[in-house]
Amino acid sequence: MSRKTALAAGWQAYKPDAKWPVKVTHDLPDKDGWSQRRVYEYRTSPNEKRGVAALVSYSASNWTVVIENLADAVARKRGAQVALILGRLLPKGYSRESFAGKKANALDQARIAELVRFIESGQKVLGVPGVAFGLIQDGKVVFADGFGTKELGRSDKPDADTLLMVTSNTKAMTTLLIAKLVDEHRMGHTYISKEPLLERRAPQVYIGKDVSYGMGLMVDTTYGVPVVHHGGDLVGYHSDMMWLPLQGVGAVILTNGDPGWLLRDQIRRKLLEVLFDGRHAADAQVNAGAKSFYSSLAADRKLLTIPADGNESAKLAKCYANSSLGEITVSTSGASTTFDFGEWKSEVASRKNPDGTMSFITIAPGAKGFELTMGSRSKRTLTMRDAQHEYVFEKR
Repeated sequence: MSRKTALAAGWQAYKPDAKWPVKVTHDLPDKDGWSQRRVYEYRTSPNEKRGVAALVSYSASNWTVVIENLADAVARKRGAQVALILGRLLPKGYSRESFAGKKANALDQARIAELVRFIESGQKVLGVPGVAFGLIQDGKVVFADGFGTKELGRSDKPDADTLLMVTSNTKAMTTLLIAKLVDEHRMGHTYISKEPLLERRAPQVYIGKDVSYGMGLMVDTTYGVPVVHHGGDLVGYHSDMMWLPLQGVGAVILTNGDPGWLLRDQIRRKLLEVLFDGRHAADAQVNAGAKSFYSSLAADRKLLTIPADGNESAKLAKCYANSSLGEITVSTSGASTTFDFGEWKSEVASRKNPDGTMSFITIAPGAKGFELTMGSRSKRTLTMRDAQHEYVFEKR
């Protein structure tokens, strides 16, 4: 049986009358005993308020097909439960690689060089302008440097002193700074001590089979040793701070490009590979992630009309309002259509959806991807949604 036949059999068993067209496919590297893995993303219409995808994997002599057909509201609420299911989905008899009980290697010159190679390779394949990276082992800084450039169009590279946005990582940084003040006897233990610091790791919410979230810290035991970490994300910036408490190792990575989250996520796996001589998996994950990232961008771009279709733009009212989000003023300049939200504005693209409806999508850098779907001409509305809410803007 081929992958294509397996996918067709999966749909026949689950929903034989499904008509969603494939938007894009992604080939994934071997992982957890599975090979020949491919993800299929399907096109849905915004008014369906759902996402549809399929994962086809091979092991031994069998194909396994996982079909995800979830309402947006459910998917965002139940992501942890979905991750728990998929985290337990392993081939019969397979045991995931574990480093439990193993002694960590010293981060010597050769092992640091391997981490540097991984970062430089990942930075290039992902198209991230710059990366800063630091390593600590046994209380000593063993590496701190940068790669690439501070920003596009410049030649100076980031270093250990380059300022980059860390966003949510301010939680851990603030705690660290307070703890240092306590160590210096400039602040009493009333404010912070060892016990509440460690309590931050205690599981409050499980977000997968081996991953939990405490008070601003995640603990990942996927490979048998606890990795404590927390990331930070903002448009164009992705970072992570991570610790292996049992091994006395810590690291921080800062990136200044949108695909940087892929490198940020996989550096944790790569660090484990270097420390414990683990199987090489992180490089393949980054390379596949880069292909998926850019193929998704290309698939989305192919569906957009830029500038927005003039005939569709002509159907728009000049102003719309929503009681919660305020007003949208619509204007045109030449062939371009712009939505002004008051605090910010963006040129919009247009896209015809599978159900025949028309959407306008913001395309301004840093504010791209906000979708507003037109109502019927008699209603003259624009509808914006997130997973849990729907905002209808009416003609004013």
